[in-house]
Amino acid sequence: MLPVMLSMYLMRLGEAGKPLQPRLESEVANHFGYLENALGARDFFVGSGLTGADVQITFVLEAAKTLGLLAPYPRLNAYLQRVQARDAYKRGIERGGQYDLGR
Repeated sequence: MLPVMLSMYLMRLGEAGKPLQPRLESEVANHFGYLENALGARDFFVGSGLTGADVQITFVLEAAKTLGLLAPYPRLNAYLQRVQARDAYKRGIERGGQYDLGR
């Protein structure tokens, strides 16, 4: 989550944050590249079914997607779509309402 949070902060800083952008892009690539490879061809991060690890990472990936950070990672995008397509996810959104990750 740290590279995602830092991306949000740098966006707010505008020009003042530009010098930090290359370092942040490197960290995003490091973190999401690791997750992309760790997921591999599996449907979920741990085992053959949804676990707490998947629930935890979903919010991070949703925030990253909102910021445009997830585009280079096709496995993570497909994974996020699978999680969001689950009936339980949809029911959770229906009950709690859409959340706004705003930009």
